[in-house]
Amino acid sequence: MPTRNTTFYRTLAPTETSPLLEESTQSHQSSLVQKRIAFQVASAAQELLVTRMCFLIDAVGMILVSFSRDSTGIMISTVIGSMGAPAAPSLQALVTLAASPSELGRVLAGFSILECTGVALRNPILLGLYTATLEVAPRTIWYFTAGLFVFCAFCLMCLQPTRFIRKPDDETSSN
Repeated sequence: MPTRNTTFYRTLAPTETSPLLEESTQSHQSSLVQKRIAFQVASAAQELLVTRMCFLIDAVGMILVSFSRDSTGIMISTVIGSMGAPAAPSLQALVTLAASPSELGRVLAGFSILECTGVALRNPILLGLYTATLEVAPRTIWYFTAGLFVFCAFCLMCLQPTRFIRKPDDETSSN
């Protein structure tokens, strides 16, 4: 009867890792983190660009309305100004990129409160300015509004996409 050569291989416990497996896992995880950071920077850069451009387009629309003399000019100016509508969703996307996942609900609630407050205060402020300047300088309201849009675009020019990167620590601490 031939003898049987039986070799037993030592298996690793679930908490143990081999050095080769550990190096592979660490390099894969660091690669994933780098890809995630690159994606966040690209997303933030895109949203910043969209928001900046939309604010400037809104400003151009407001200035064109001030120069319009008939209903056709006003309609064309309004159509051009309406091309700036994606500014609000892009701004909200920027806010969500900057927030940690555990704070996302609180940040979006705060953003919603600010947005509602702006809408509620816009009409009384702009109507007061319009009625105060209508007799003296009728185009002032359009220049003022265009100036606000340019100011907002300038403020966004000062932001860098890297500001919106969440560190991997922020995501793991929230779980």
